[in-house]
Amino acid sequence: MSAGIVANLTSIELDGTPIANVKSFSIPNIEYKEFDVTTVDSTIETFKRSTLKSAKEFTFTLLVDTIDNPVSADDEGSWKVSLPIQETGSTTPASFSFDGFVRVLGNIDGDEGGETGLTQEITVRATSEVVAVVES
Repeated sequence: MSAGIVANLTSIELDGTPIANVKSFSIPNIEYKEFDVTTVDSTIETFKRSTLKSAKEFTFTLLVDTIDNPVSADDEGSWKVSLPIQETGSTTPASFSFDGFVRVLGNIDGDEGGETGLTQEITVRATSEVVAVVES
């Protein structure tokens, strides 16, 4: 059995303050920039991986409480996502930490009185390496 994220036990913090009402999220991936090394005698485009990693983005969706939205467009600081990783009958705590700023404070969509409620997607641009820690 492979490892998986137990999403219903996940927490997101900004500068140590928990962000409430998170409905969904995505963890930043590891991605490197590349550069073109194609020459005039190449038969296909050729690329090499750069040592420079791409800046990461972290997105999450909030169920919006119209009285108190926990995230604003000015938010910048230390972000931490804590989540359990489920492996063969056991759960291991893990976290992803990085500095970043709110790049996109999305539209508030949905139906406040309906089945979906109001949601808002937030995009945070990482300004530091994303540090992943899996506790043992």
